[in-house]
Amino acid sequence: MELYKEEKVNPFSSCAPLLIQMPIIIAVYQVFRHGLVSQGFERLYAFVANPGHIDTMAFFGTLDLSQRSIVLAVAAGVAQFFQSKMLISAKPAQVNDKPLEGSKDEEMLAMMNKQMTYMMPAMTVFIGVSLPAGLSLYWFISTAFMLVQQILLFRQKQQA
Repeated sequence: MELYKEEKVNPFSSCAPLLIQMPIIIAVYQVFRHGLVSQGFERLYAFVANPGHIDTMAFFGTLDLSQRSIVLAVAAGVAQFFQSKMLISAKPAQVNDKPLEGSKDEEMLAMMNKQMTYMMPAMTVFIGVSLPAGLSLYWFISTAFMLVQQILLFRQKQQA
């Protein structure tokens, strides 16, 4: 905690993007599960006409987003794998084939990162297979955008 205070870093700052995405994921899940038909919809959104039925067919009528899709779940997992693979840092520095002091913690962190690189995409596939394809599609597209953003930022960093 002292290190966080000295460096003025909030340990929970990495959770903010996930907290922002969670209500969106829940809303997408509910829309594809139940649709927009609910009590009070007309009062809450009086300026929007209730479509009564949402067309859940996507990709030119080839994929029903209200049904499970193994392909989209695997695509979301693969995209997440490549995104996390980009973030793995190099091994700890060594001098004369001896690790620098404090590098044991870095080795443990590197091991945990490596495990999470494989576990989180596997969990994404597992969750994506059990939920409607619309959620997997959202997960895949948002991860793909983050992947492109990382590529552009890393390129910009290398040029600087």
